[in-house]
Amino acid sequence: LPSYEADLGLLPKPLRFLRGSKLLRTLDTFGTMYWFYAQLDLLGQEGHTVPDLSPFAASRRIEGLQKQLLAARRG
Repeated sequence: LPSYEADLGLLPKPLRFLRGSKLLRTLDTFGTMYWFYAQLDLLGQEGHTVPDLSPFAASRRIEGLQKQLLAARRG
């Protein structure tokens, strides 16, 4: 199986030195988590994954989904 963890992150490679900051490291980690969540959502909804999806696009996708679910719950 391919391993994507080392190449994923919200920060582009030239700026990854900024991961020394706890805040930026945390945000970068959330971007990676959202990427995996988006892949699972795509697999369930469309039957395939999109490995080329950027962590930022994945974050926006999952945040949008959460917003829709919350709006539906509130009615």
